[in-house]
Amino acid sequence: MLAQVAEQPFNRPDWQFEVKWDGIRALAYAETRQLRLFSRNNRDLTDHFPALHRLPQSLKGDRAVLNGES
Repeated sequence: MLAQVAEQPFNRPDWQFEVKWDGIRALAYAETRQLRLFSRNNRDLTDHFPALHRLPQSLKGDRAVLNGES
């Protein structure tokens, strides 16, 4: 979902929300010890985050799709 400017922010005490910072949202596809990262516009971001290349080794399954934002 894309963030949108609202006329009035949430002000009910029983509601919680997350502040939208200007980060990079990505989908991570981990399969057989390989990782591929893509933006929501399907731009390959894999080489931009070398620190995440070892992520598949820390997962218990063979395949995973993760959604995140930096």
